[in-house]
Amino acid sequence: MTSRTTNGEGSLSKRSILNLPLAPKGTRFTERLLPDPLTPTPSALVAVEESAPSLLRRSRQVGEGAHFSYTTPLALEFPYSLEGNGEEVKNEDAEEDPEQETKRVEAMSPEERETFAMERAKKQMEKVERLMRPYEVTPEMVADSASEKDLDRLQGYLPKGRKSQSYPSARILGYSKECLQDCVPDLDVGDLDVWLKEHAKKDGPDVYTSGPMAKTPAKDDKAALARYELSDFLSGRLLGLQLPDVKDADIEQGAERGVAEAQHKRVVRNREGASESSEERWKRASDTLAKRQKGEPKEYSGYAPWSNAYSGHQFGQWAGQLGDGRAITLMETYNSKTNQRYEIQLKGAGRTPYSRFADGLAVLFSSVREFLASEAMHGLGIPTSRALCLTSLRDISVRREQRNPAAIVARIAPIWVRVGSFEHHATRGEWESVRLLGEFTCEVGYGWKDVTGTAAKPWAERLIKECVIRNAKTIALWQVYGFMHGVMNTDNISVLGLTIDYGPYGFMDIFDRHTICNKSDSEGRYAYHMQPTAAMFVMEQLTSSLAAIVGFERKHGRPPRAGELVALSSSEINELGKETNEQIWTEMKSLFMDTVIEHWQDGWRKRLALQEKRDDDRYTLIEPLTDVMDGYLDMTHTMRKLSRLPDFVQTLDENDSEGIDKFVESLANWENDLPSYVRDDRKKAAVKWVKTYVQRLREERVSEKNTVEQAAQQIKKDLQAANPSFILRNWVADEVIERLQNGDDTEFLEKVLGMCLHPFQPWGEEKAEGQAEDERLCSLGTLLTTNMPSCSS
Repeated sequence: MTSRTTNGEGSLSKRSILNLPLAPKGTRFTERLLPDPLTPTPSALVAVEESAPSLLRRSRQVGEGAHFSYTTPLALEFPYSLEGNGEEVKNEDAEEDPEQETKRVEAMSPEERETFAMERAKKQMEKVERLMRPYEVTPEMVADSASEKDLDRLQGYLPKGRKSQSYPSARILGYSKECLQDCVPDLDVGDLDVWLKEHAKKDGPDVYTSGPMAKTPAKDDKAALARYELSDFLSGRLLGLQLPDVKDADIEQGAERGVAEAQHKRVVRNREGASESSEERWKRASDTLAKRQKGEPKEYSGYAPWSNAYSGHQFGQWAGQLGDGRAITLMETYNSKTNQRYEIQLKGAGRTPYSRFADGLAVLFSSVREFLASEAMHGLGIPTSRALCLTSLRDISVRREQRNPAAIVARIAPIWVRVGSFEHHATRGEWESVRLLGEFTCEVGYGWKDVTGTAAKPWAERLIKECVIRNAKTIALWQVYGFMHGVMNTDNISVLGLTIDYGPYGFMDIFDRHTICNKSDSEGRYAYHMQPTAAMFVMEQLTSSLAAIVGFERKHGRPPRAGELVALSSSEINELGKETNEQIWTEMKSLFMDTVIEHWQDGWRKRLALQEKRDDDRYTLIEPLTDVMDGYLDMTHTMRKLSRLPDFVQTLDENDSEGIDKFVESLANWENDLPSYVRDDRKKAAVKWVKTYVQRLREERVSEKNTVEQAAQQIKKDLQAANPSFILRNWVADEVIERLQNGDDTEFLEKVLGMCLHPFQPWGEEKAEGQAEDERLCSLGTLLTTNMPSCSS
């Protein structure tokens, strides 16, 4: 299943995206966890007459312990204005003159009016379903593809409605070669590199990389076909699924396709109060889960995209169900070189059951920012989700603060489980769902082998500890490099300690501990200096969500087995949680704080090229340096300029007053950058700090085996390797967006992406020909406080 193309790099063993191997069955999210009861199997996505395809993206509360909902991307403007057979969803069929109808309704009794309204709503909903079915896979498409099935890969489906000229075409604006090599090195992007170069700064129908408006490649042009398929798949138009072969007769009679009649009846029964008990619901769910894992009977097999369910605290307040309102995971694959598992997810590909009132789309403005920031954080060495591809849907206009063109980011992470994922089920008392999610996180996310089975060891407390340590390390690096997330809600914090969900983030310009990058954060909850405190609140919520399972494990000396938690009463669960929650959190709080401080100091030591750990580093070197910068000096420039210190103080002697004074003068334009009332004191503090710093460097680096000259040379290299010359400043991202919107300048996007991925290179510092642009992009420019996007852009 390989396509033998050069891919611009001479490789002859690349696979098109649908040919990428799926992750092993035992590691698949949808085979380990519980589905939305209204889309219980991948086959539920197939559109037949009795199905309701609108449920794939109709905003609703998803219950019964479900971890996810099967859904398909549908990148269209919302509210939908779908056309089919000459009718439009917005306009109800007119059976009579509107005035006559109004008079008729006014003459009805209240009971008749209610019946009329219900019948009218039903008729309108039936029309919605009828018009949406052409946008989904049909039984005929499944039957036609039966001979092409391969259980190790996805089958591509392109529904009729998505072939229409009115469906939006896609244009890939850029992709990260480093993400490609790090995560999916087998992926064939075809002629994408050549395409991007040839179509940079061009407009018109010829610039589309896929879709109805794009030119379909010739069947023998493998490179163009790989690029077209990649674009179609990552724009959400081409659907990648595995669907079982079921005869048409079975489709008409059974419950496996569409939303089954039995499911509808059960939902109605539950709403009327005749709901199942927790034990009955769990028994049914576990039976279904076992069938999914075995793939028997046939209708329980298959593979399909999905969106995750989660809840969360937003700005400290409980917000209830949130979920992937505009994120859809397309597939799980793995790096053939490292065997690391990855989930490929689209952000901005349309509505899901968790979209609430939103449209499920993302604007170009925020998509460019997430694409660049993900790779910039990776370049700095900070744990993060990755961004593979940025795709424009230029024909879709999205309403935010103003009209914006739509765009999609294809992003990658080993798993997309959040702290809010655990909160979601714990607050609902869905303890078997908490258990399943915990086992999945430990085994697939952390790679632990002793979580389930006969030799299983308690895992809940270990999970909390692992999550605490990972996030503490990440937050420490945020502080060290001046990154501000802006929206540290519990649903935006990864259990893997990755930086995820880039919205109104910002990188520090002028160092200021109180900087707030999110204009919606009026109280400064997520200000720079508050980020460790905010993260600690998130870890407290995770601890609370798992406390009952920790209590069970401590009581029994083993983890809970399937069905044991649902058999416990609410009072028993509460008692287990109360006994352990306070004790665990006291331990985890100390662990979090100690880990943050330890790695914060280690990060600053690295930036200062220090080789030894000393207890007083925080008070003698780190905080005095930030005090010098605070309020007036640019963080990145100041730290990068430290690499010039050996040029001024060549002897590494703290008594070289002349060299130290000259170096301090070079750190800033003191006359213009600082007001007179603080200038002298700040310069004195800088001189004092440099003397202490030089003395420390000499103590560590100079010896009988290492001369001053050798030490100075190595110090300079170490400082350059730890202090970026480039960071993704807000104004740089704004310029990339503006040049894409106004001139389709994909070359500039690629240039900035390269600088993001290699921030420690001497961009613009060598004053060589052609480096003026690099120097400009490393300049301070317009400060952070302007033109920040909202959380939902």
